[in-house]
Amino acid sequence: MNKNDGRVEAVLSPGGNILKQEFTTKNSKVKIAKTVYLDEMPKDRPLILEAKGTQDGWIRYTMKNPKSVISCMKGSSRVILIRNSEYLLLEGLTLRGGVRNSVFLQDSRHIQIVNCDIAGHAPILKQTLDNDGKFLAMDGKKMWNCAAIHIQNSSDVLVERCYIHSPAGTANPCFFSHSCGL
Repeated sequence: MNKNDGRVEAVLSPGGNILKQEFTTKNSKVKIAKTVYLDEMPKDRPLILEAKGTQDGWIRYTMKNPKSVISCMKGSSRVILIRNSEYLLLEGLTLRGGVRNSVFLQDSRHIQIVNCDIAGHAPILKQTLDNDGKFLAMDGKKMWNCAAIHIQNSSDVLVERCYIHSPAGTANPCFFSHSCGL
């Protein structure tokens, strides 16, 4: 076995049946053809990444200053939108905010998000205790699909060694009803 291979074994109860499965994980070490420093990009518009690297030459997005923070533009639903992209590596980013998500990944493949610190995503909602305890948007609608990293119609995505914490919003406990929110 190489270092990306593994085995998992589970003993099912009752009965003691044993389930065994071998697996292979993605190797997070990729060949970098180009590095783009996000702290050098314009800050007056949303950050949209639409790029295509290759299997032998990934495009790496990182920060020249590791203490830099990329924040969401006021009212924007996300900090970074990645769409129609291939062979991208987001590495060592500190992301804050996003009314719905910090990273929205759409119609892309072969994407890695590694060693990132992501927080402050999701809307701040108001809890309605008179109804079923859900947190609702200002228009009274329930909020769904709020996440630090939202992946839609994409494949071969690796999220590894990221610190995803402290969302701006929250969700109701199941005490009231099925959770709605984060």
